[in-house]
Amino acid sequence: MRIALCDDELASIHMLQELIQAFCRNRKLELTMDLFSCGEDFLASAYEYDIVFMDVFLTGLSGIEAVRQSDHSRYRQIVFTTISREYAIDAFGLNAAHYLLKPLTAES
Repeated sequence: MRIALCDDELASIHMLQELIQAFCRNRKLELTMDLFSCGEDFLASAYEYDIVFMDVFLTGLSGIEAVRQSDHSRYRQIVFTTISREYAIDAFGLNAAHYLLKPLTAES
């Protein structure tokens, strides 16, 4: 499984990374993760992803705009992460699988 994490807050990306690694370890799933600190870097990646976790608020291009501009065939599911409920309609309009509010926990 290949997963992309895109968040400009280092603490948030490390927390999500730990949660995903624990989940995959418990289920004996092989995992490759690519970390991005901005939407522009995500767009520049040539990889295809099973799941993309995208923060809504990023430095530069927003997560919503990065997904709008992305080649949707490059990933199977998109999950938005954010501190605000404000962009949920936009996210689901982009076929988001989930819209998770921070702080993220294993129960999220």
